[in-house]
Amino acid sequence: MSFDMFKRLGSFGKKAQSAGSNAGQSVADAFGLKPGTSNPIAIDFGAGALKILQIEMKGGVPHLVAAACLQTPEDLVHDHTRRLEFQAEALPRLIRKGGFKGRRAVCAIPAWATLCRHLQFPKADGMQTGDLVGGAIAMQLQLDPASVVFRHIEVTSSTAGKAEVVCIAVARDLVGKLMKAITNAKLEPVGMHSEFHAVLPSFDPGTLKEESGSATLYLDMGTLTTKVMIAHGEKIEFARVCSFGARHMDEMVAKQLQVQLSDARRERDVQDERMQADPEGVLAELAKLRENRNSKSQAAKVGGTSRPTSGGAVAVADPNDQSRAGSRDFLPPQPDLAEAVEMLTDEINMCTRYYMTQGTGKRVERVVFLGGEARHKGLCQQIAKKLRLTARMVDPFARVSRSGSEPAIGVDLKETQPAWAAALGMCLSPTDL
Repeated sequence: MSFDMFKRLGSFGKKAQSAGSNAGQSVADAFGLKPGTSNPIAIDFGAGALKILQIEMKGGVPHLVAAACLQTPEDLVHDHTRRLEFQAEALPRLIRKGGFKGRRAVCAIPAWATLCRHLQFPKADGMQTGDLVGGAIAMQLQLDPASVVFRHIEVTSSTAGKAEVVCIAVARDLVGKLMKAITNAKLEPVGMHSEFHAVLPSFDPGTLKEESGSATLYLDMGTLTTKVMIAHGEKIEFARVCSFGARHMDEMVAKQLQVQLSDARRERDVQDERMQADPEGVLAELAKLRENRNSKSQAAKVGGTSRPTSGGAVAVADPNDQSRAGSRDFLPPQPDLAEAVEMLTDEINMCTRYYMTQGTGKRVERVVFLGGEARHKGLCQQIAKKLRLTARMVDPFARVSRSGSEPAIGVDLKETQPAWAAALGMCLSPTDL
C-alpha cells in the first residue's frame, strides 16, 4: 500500500463512526487490498518511549509473541521532530532483533499530536453525521479539513436536534511521517488508531460489559500528556487530551529541589513508595514544610532575616533559628506535588462536569489509572481521593499468556507495565487501512 493512496483517503475512513467499526473492510475494498491473516505488529511512538508489541490469539486468549521498548533520551522528550526521527531510525533494528513475525503493522496516533474536541452541529435530513464533521471542523476549529486526518465518535447529546461527536484529528504531514517510518522498516501499514480507540480493547470484554451500566473514568497518564476518557463499557462518551504529564512533574520537582531531572525522578519514586506505606505521615510532613515556607516568606516581607527557600515549594529548617523547638522540627526537603495534583484534578473535574451536561443519565463511579505514571500508586491514590472515586490501577499484560521465553527487549515483563495498554489494544483492534 503506497503512501499516496493513504494521502488521498482524507480521513481514516468515512465509515469509522466509533471504535470497532467496519471501516477497515471498506477501505481495503476501495484500494483492492487483500485482508491479511498474520497478527499485526503494534507500534506506539510515545513521548517517553517507542513500544512495539505482537500477540497471537489462541482459544480466545492473547499470547505474547514479542515485545520491545526503547526509552527516549532526555534531550529529545520535548523535541517532537528529533524524537520521531530517532524512533524512526531505531524501528527497523528493533523489528529485526525483536523476534517479530510477519510484515503487517498498526500504529497509534501519538497523544502529543492529537487534537481532540467535542463538536456539536445541527442534524441534517438525509445526511450522515460523518458527512457533517468536516464542515464542523472548518467552522468550529478554524481548520481546513483537508489539512488533517480525522475520525469521530458519536456521543450522547442533550441538545434536541443536534448531533455531538468527539473529533480526533492529526496533521496530515505527521501521518505521512508515521507511514514512512513504518514502510522504511519494511513493514506494511494496515491500521492506524487514536490512543483513545486503542485503550478500551486492551481490557477484558467481560469486565467492560459488567461496567456498561455506569460510567468509568480512564486516566492515561503519560510523559507529556494525560488522556481523560469516560466510557460506558465499550462506548466512549467523552475524550480530552491534557497537556500535563510525568515530565512536567519531574521539572517541577527539579526546580523545587534544585537537582537534575534524573534525580528529581528518583526523588519522586522514593516519595511514592513512602506515600504508599504511610500516606498520612507524608502528607503531614508536606503540610509542615509548606507552613515553614509560608512563615519564612512572611518574615521576609516584614524585614526579617529568614532566607526564602529556592523553588518556593520546600522549606529547610535553619539550625541557627532559635525560634525552633529543636532538631526534632527539622524536615529534609522533598518533592511537593500538591500543585500538580490540584492542576490535574481541576482539569479532570471540568471534564466530568461537561460529561454530566451531556445527559447520559450515568454517573462516574470509578477511575481507572493506566499509562506510565500509573506505576506511582501513591500519586494515583491522591488523585482518586481528590476526585472522590474508587480507583483501580491496571496492568495490560495481566491478561496476556506468557511462557517467559518470549523475546522482550528493553522491557521487564515481570513488573507491572501500565504504559502498554494502547499497544495491546492495537493488537486486539480490527485493522482499518
